[in-house]
Formats: sequence, C-alpha cells, structure tokens
Amino acid sequence: MPTPPTQERETTVLGVSGRMYARHKYSDGLHSNQTFKASRVRGNQVLRVEMRFDDTPRNGHETFAITATLYENRRDVAGGCLHDDIAEWFPEFVPLIPWHLVSTDGPMHYVANAVYLAGDRDYNGLKKGERRQIRNGKTGELAWKLARDDGTELYELPKYSDGPTPPAETPVLKWLPWESIGEGKERELDAARSVAVWPDATDEELSQEPKILGAVLLARLPALLADFRAVMLSIGFEFGKKVTV
Repeated sequence: MPTPPTQERETTVLGVSGRMYARHKYSDGLHSNQTFKASRVRGNQVLRVEMRFDDTPRNGHETFAITATLYENRRDVAGGCLHDDIAEWFPEFVPLIPWHLVSTDGPMHYVANAVYLAGDRDYNGLKKGERRQIRNGKTGELAWKLARDDGTELYELPKYSDGPTPPAETPVLKWLPWESIGEGKERELDAARSVAVWPDATDEELSQEPKILGAVLLARLPALLADFRAVMLSIGFEFGKKVTV
C-alpha cells in the first residue's frame, strides 16, 4: 500500500513557478506520483508542461518524463512529447529535455537502441548484401531449401515446354542454404546521440562495431547515472529506495 502523500505545494524549477503535486510512495519506497506542472499563456493559447519522476507503471524503476499539452481557446489541440514547443515556450527547461525517459537504471533500452541507431545493420543484424543462413524458429536447426545449383527457386522453373522433343537441359536440383540477405540501413548518428544522452559523441565513436560500442556505452553508464541523479535532485525530485547509483 502507498504511504501517506506529502503535501502539494507551489515551487519553482529552474526559475519557473509551478506546482509540485502530492507525492505518494509504495511500500518498496518508489514513488507512484511525483509530478511538477507549470503553464504559460500566449494570447488564446496555453502550454502546460508536466514533469514526472516516478514508478507509476510499476516496472521497478523511477523514470523521468517531460511532456506538454497545448490548449487553444481552452481546447486541447496537441499533447505528448512536444519538446520543440517546450523549448520555445520554456527555454529554461531545455537542459531537461535530453533526460526524457531516462530511468534510475539508464536511458530506455540504452545499449540496444543506441547501437541499432548508430549502426549500419538492419533489424536482423545484417549489413547490406550480407548473407546468413536462416535457422528454424522452433528447433534452432539450420534451414535448407531445394533449388537448382545456380540458386534458382523451384517456383521459377518452367512447368511445361512445347516442341517435338523434350528440352535438352534437365534441371539439377540441390539442397542449398536458406539465407537471409541483409538490407542494411543508414546510420542515424544524431538519433543515437539522443537516446544515449551522449551529445558530444563523435561519428567515429558511434560508428564502432556493435560489441565495442556496447562496451563503451556500458563503461560510461555510471557517470551518466550520477549526472542524472544530480539533475533530478537539483529540480526538487526525490529518489526512492531502489537507487542504482
């Protein structure tokens, strides 16, 4: 059961006045509601920013999120990760945007997302034109296909032939590896910098082989989490018991 909530109060975050809502805690010490909201008005528009740092989904760690809702003539016209709007209306909050969806154990799918985005391999882990024999998803055994020795598929072979005599050539069939052929992908280096919260990473650092890049990402994770902790504390959020730093 959650512990009794703290008192809701007016406060400031990075010089912006807003409201810190009542904090609740579960029995494991993690927060179920730790939210700050602030609004600004421009003519008939209002942008309401919401920051959260809690474990409301109950997935075992507290996660920071900064989102917004845009109102026009009191109607909700947009909402979600309006980070461009937040940066325009609340330039004070720009330093917080890179921490969106960072948790007490790191950015969301930290290594997997950063390595995939930075790499030139497709969703199967293959570079363009790279070949890999398929394995049966149930048995794990290598898969083979019956085809001509030149790789022609059976469905590509003629089903009949016209003429006074049979065709001179008789197809020779063989069992050949059933392969995936890589499509590859373009490197998305800026997106990799964003998901890894590594804005000063060079193209060369991000273009390393996946295993090497993964090791580099893990090596910098403790310092990244220490920075994240310092930022969360500086804007008035509390950490629960399950702290990894």
